[in-house]
Amino acid sequence: MKNKLLFSSIVFFILLFNVIAVKAQWTLQSSGTTNDLKSVYFTDANTGYAVGGHISPTSNIILKTINCGINWNTQTSGTFDIPQSVYFTDVNTGYIVGSYGLILKTVDGGTNWIAQTSGTTNSLISVFFPDANNGYAVGSYGTILKTTDGGLTWSSQASGLTIPLFSVYFIDINTGYVVGTSGTILKTTNGGVDWNSQTSGASQDLYSVFFTDANTGYVAGDNCRILKTTNGGTNWTVQIIGTNNSLRSVFFNNMDTGYVVGWPGIILKTNNGGTNWTTQTSNVTNFLYSVHFTDANTGYIVGEGGTILKTTNGGVFVEENNFQKSEICIYPNPVFNELIIENKENKEKTDFEILNSIGQVVFKGNLIEKTVVQIANFPSGVYLIKLENGKTFEFKKIVKE
Repeated sequence: MKNKLLFSSIVFFILLFNVIAVKAQWTLQSSGTTNDLKSVYFTDANTGYAVGGHISPTSNIILKTINCGINWNTQTSGTFDIPQSVYFTDVNTGYIVGSYGLILKTVDGGTNWIAQTSGTTNSLISVFFPDANNGYAVGSYGTILKTTDGGLTWSSQASGLTIPLFSVYFIDINTGYVVGTSGTILKTTNGGVDWNSQTSGASQDLYSVFFTDANTGYVAGDNCRILKTTNGGTNWTVQIIGTNNSLRSVFFNNMDTGYVVGWPGIILKTNNGGTNWTTQTSNVTNFLYSVHFTDANTGYIVGEGGTILKTTNGGVFVEENNFQKSEICIYPNPVFNELIIENKENKEKTDFEILNSIGQVVFKGNLIEKTVVQIANFPSGVYLIKLENGKTFEFKKIVKE
């Protein structure tokens, strides 16, 4: 199962490399909890927070690190409600929202979390502050709350909806976006006095929204769907659409480089503003709920069962040529009818598998010197060949015409 996930997750890299490196650069950290972690936020390179919990049996968790995730220490929430989202406006001042209208605030870096009056018992799922005073929280039954005094008081805004809203993002104090179930995207240009529906073209649940400037934004949701706008949401275009994957969080370092995470253990990265998305290896199969980067290379992902992942190189692979000198020749390439796999020097038995563009094994075989594979009936496209002799392995790509 682990190898199958690895093959699926490197499928996009075959477009770029002839020999694929296979050492993942997202590493598991010790969270010390089995609670599902729903949100992660870092205030600087060293200091970060992760929050979450379990519904049954009911438990909750607030974690803090001050050493880049090497150690995570539990903070006291003072409540039995389950945190869903965390956001900080400076190194000391932060907010958590969660079940049953939970809103917590800290002004001392989480040493103390103080409950605030939200005025609702609806679950709150996402919180965002465009500045120190103005903040928004969204959640179930179309709930949108706003504060203009740093969380001292919260007032309800009219969304016009009764469905769950999952994510909120503001470009400035006036212009913001909310996404939710059934392809819902809402926009305000007057600080939430009015919320207007946008046409997403999607019917799936949308879980996360992120903008890189006033016009350019991204939304991620079910069915591996990623949407992009370049005109402030007037039009949303599909970048990726799949079948079963559920994408839960989107984050961009800059205009070009962004990440999306979800289920099962999926991590996607773009280096060109979403024109292309490549899959990175997480080595986990559970839900990944939230991603946050502190700089161009250092990022964190949290998820189901206390999962915390970290990268210090943007999640790319370390290139490892496991065959010091590749002795396997594969030709012709591109190929139409017959594919020849030849072992020119090492006469040890080598097993091979041919995988299609979604990571499915479409052919298995072995060779000692040379074998011929009939691929005339294969659909045209790019395929990945995994070669293994029991000690080392490598990947090569072929193009079927």
